[in-house]
Amino acid sequence: MLVGNRMNRLAFFLALVVALVLAGQESHFDARARLVLVPVTVTDGKGRNVDGLEASDFLVLDNGHPRRLLVDSTATGVAPIALMIAVQAPGISSAALEKVRKTGAVVQPLITGERGCAGLLSFAGRVAWLEDCTNDPGRLAASFGRLEAGEERTARMRDAVYEAIRRLRAMPNRRRVLLLISESRDRGSETDLDAVVAAGQAAGVTIYAATYSAFKTAFTTKSSAKGRPAQESGSAYRAGRHNRWGTALANQSAVAATGTTRGSAGRDWRTCKAQHAEFREGSAGSRRRNHLSVHAAAGARRGYGKAGGGVACAVRVELFTGGLRAGISPFGGAPSAEAGRKNPEPPRIPVHAVAAWRYTAKRLMYRLIALTTILLAPARAEKTGLFEASADVGNTGIRGSVQYDARSGTYRVTGSGRNMWAEEDGFHFVYSKVRGDVSLTTTFEWAGEGTHAHRKGGPIFRATLDADSPYADFAFHGDGLLALQYRKVKGGPTAEVRTKLTPPVVARLERHGNVISAEAARPGQPFEPIGALTVEMPESIYAGLALSSHDNAAATTGIFSKVEMDARGVVPDKERVAESTLETIDIDTGERHIVRRAREHFEAPNWSRDGLYLLYNSGGRIYRLPAAGGEPKAIDTGERTRCNNDHGISPDGKWLAISDGSANRQSQVYILPIDGGVPRLLTSKFPSYWHGWSPDGGTVAYCASRNGEFDIYTMAVEGGEEKRLTDSPGLDDGPDYSPDGEYIYFNSARSGLMRIWRMKADGSGQQMLIPGEDSADWFAHPSPDGKWIVYVSFEKTVSGHPPNKDVTLRLAPAGGGKPRIIATLFGGQGTMNVPSWSPDSRRVAFVSYRLVGK
Repeated sequence: MLVGNRMNRLAFFLALVVALVLAGQESHFDARARLVLVPVTVTDGKGRNVDGLEASDFLVLDNGHPRRLLVDSTATGVAPIALMIAVQAPGISSAALEKVRKTGAVVQPLITGERGCAGLLSFAGRVAWLEDCTNDPGRLAASFGRLEAGEERTARMRDAVYEAIRRLRAMPNRRRVLLLISESRDRGSETDLDAVVAAGQAAGVTIYAATYSAFKTAFTTKSSAKGRPAQESGSAYRAGRHNRWGTALANQSAVAATGTTRGSAGRDWRTCKAQHAEFREGSAGSRRRNHLSVHAAAGARRGYGKAGGGVACAVRVELFTGGLRAGISPFGGAPSAEAGRKNPEPPRIPVHAVAAWRYTAKRLMYRLIALTTILLAPARAEKTGLFEASADVGNTGIRGSVQYDARSGTYRVTGSGRNMWAEEDGFHFVYSKVRGDVSLTTTFEWAGEGTHAHRKGGPIFRATLDADSPYADFAFHGDGLLALQYRKVKGGPTAEVRTKLTPPVVARLERHGNVISAEAARPGQPFEPIGALTVEMPESIYAGLALSSHDNAAATTGIFSKVEMDARGVVPDKERVAESTLETIDIDTGERHIVRRAREHFEAPNWSRDGLYLLYNSGGRIYRLPAAGGEPKAIDTGERTRCNNDHGISPDGKWLAISDGSANRQSQVYILPIDGGVPRLLTSKFPSYWHGWSPDGGTVAYCASRNGEFDIYTMAVEGGEEKRLTDSPGLDDGPDYSPDGEYIYFNSARSGLMRIWRMKADGSGQQMLIPGEDSADWFAHPSPDGKWIVYVSFEKTVSGHPPNKDVTLRLAPAGGGKPRIIATLFGGQGTMNVPSWSPDSRRVAFVSYRLVGK
């Protein structure tokens, strides 16, 4: 009897200990948060997942008050994830490990492959890596199978977290995430908590905690879902018979921004059941919206199912932000209100809310599914001005930030980053994801002197958030340099188009299809082009403000103001029209000036001999336009109304040569007075395309096809027999006289690639003038002072001289030599087919193009 009493007392004592342990898991808390991330699945009456929900389909209540929200889905696109899973594995955790091993099949499709990589480590008396970060699903699944509980009772949680953060920090191109599966207490770590907190902050690691009780797990391996379930912080629940588990759990995430969130581990299950019943039996109006709340919510997509469709019921949303110092456990459990008051400004490590779902005997595994699934939702901050989020991209040593002043409309961006150049970038990015065409305009100035002359800031478009993503930006450098920078392929080199403009300027970056263009305007002046080129990117891109210190050990700050973003959406090709821009460029400074821009197609400017006006062709007519800009006027060409882009002015400025196909649908050369009149036919044979006047005005040079072969010909202005100057196989085109009349420059494909050639005016001495293998070169035009030639270069893979291609204008010494690029643009056919020098040899006229929405 005495022994029995002792045994009863011992049993009572053990039961009391277990009860206290279990009660310790049920703490209440009161915490403030700027961000709540709630994973939500909505199903129809047949249990099928409903996709495509928008923010207007949800209502988020914070203590009964509606909050502004954003909706994310897996389709929104995020940076690849580097996920480290740290699992407590002492002997007391054997029961829990049985459930943890099953999560490998869940993690694999969500994280590995293109989504990123996942690694696994266990900890007890020591930290053991079972798998480093891998995207091989087989290796990851095998590593979960190697999880074994040891004999010791030690659980070195802080040591494991610190080691995981250290490895995550070495992965700059990933969103860094740590999933901690453990009890809510540390047992025997050597690493100080402050060191862990500092490391997590510096590396920007998001930490999710799936806490459990080793004692409780062993007692609850076969619990029933009937009745009111016992609740744990972060447990997984389900309400309503239509919701199902699966990787589609994260197909929608409602984000409630700003406000006070109160959670309680003891929240009554009947609250949700009551709302569920009210929803199913309510009016038609109550079925038209999904109602979410940080306490309890029920809802369904309007019109789905006979009684409003499936129900998503979040029993509780429990969270705390910056709670590493405020809680009774470092990375899990529920921090007390008292601890929060003692530490009003804890470190801001993001710990996201976890919505409650189904309670079952396998609740730990379901909780891990929920935690793993919400990793797919973007790591979002509260919307900053025009932009949805901000994040560090690539190799950054110091975490960046942004401050938005709504009154002034300025963005104060601080960041580090190794550079924005070469094969990868490191910078802080304030961005939104936009589809299709977009324009982003801003001014920029540096705050302070900074540490590097080539630190960079400016508007940017990127295909992804990867460090080596294709992109284009308008970069303000620390030393005042301005440039359009771009990377055309993932992991490829960065190139740039510089301008000699210096700040202050207003910068504009635009995307039309895959053509990116950059323009700048001095204060109070119109915009002038910097460059345009093709960068292949997906339909949806990241558009925003970028800043890099060019020094990972130091941060720098820049201020963006007068920011405007116009997201125009996707424009089908059939709804695009040509926008033509007639420009002039200074060959010394590279400054470009817009003379005329219009949503119409025009081509091939000639500069008048007195410098006062320009000629161009459009719609079969020839137009005269003041060189300073203004309204164009058509020149009377009589019955010749199918003029093409081969036309030019005589050396004395009195006559105009045109190439027209009105008579027989094939081009012939005509001469008429410069102010208009009746054209006189010069070449009876066709097709013939004019290209140059001799300096004395007595001869014209042209390209013509005779017997299927294009060659260079000349003819006296008064008429007569044509003279053939070239006879090599392959296309010869674009003849133009040197100002002294000694040479004719032309382009020829006789060497296999289109090149610039030169010959004597009588056709002798033909030689390649500009050798090389990096481009296909067309239409060389010598300057009036005889010092330079300017010509159009296509990429060497381009056949012919088609429109709508990336091209450059190149300048080279008239006698041959190394050329330099003076302009980068989108154009080709019609850009500069004919002579277009200003009389003083300082500027060249040309046409650039964009394909814009109607």
